[in-house]
Amino acid sequence: MDMRSNVFEVTSMPDPGTRYCKVGRTHCFYFNKDGVPLITIGPHWPMMCITGFLLLLIAGIFLGYICPKVGNADLIVGCLIFSITLYFFFATALINPGIVIMSTQMKSRGDFNSSMEKICTECNVIREDFTEHCKKCRVCVEEYDDHYSLLGKCVGKNTVKHFYGLLICALCMLVFIVTSLFFRFKDKL
Repeated sequence: MDMRSNVFEVTSMPDPGTRYCKVGRTHCFYFNKDGVPLITIGPHWPMMCITGFLLLLIAGIFLGYICPKVGNADLIVGCLIFSITLYFFFATALINPGIVIMSTQMKSRGDFNSSMEKICTECNVIREDFTEHCKKCRVCVEEYDDHYSLLGKCVGKNTVKHFYGLLICALCMLVFIVTSLFFRFKDKL
């Protein structure tokens, strides 16, 4: 399908009461009263599912096999770290990163013609400062950081704090796993 013939469909707001709408290549679910999607799943959702599955698999194997042999304190700390990591992963992967939808802009601004020089040529929305177009998702995202295929979508204004939390927790998880393995196998070294 030609991208130009799909432009208005991509940026227009869903009918009232709709729980699903596809914006660009992003699947949007559950909208607030202003028509902004609350949950979004990006075009690389299979990678997000694989990443989530691998996180759960690693947590299950590690917490079920290694931690009980090291001690109960490690099991409790491990469960806490893995739980927080999974929270940040799913929050980053599911929360709307800040997708810009034209009809919500029209309601909030009222004047469409004053910013003609800032209109995105790909999706026909008004681009504020720090708003960029993601070519993979085919949407404009406020305070766009980057598109992360392992998360399945972009990171933007609404998800960047969760993303940084995910990075910090993943680092803590790595340190925890390495130190637990060291203490588990230190007698064999």
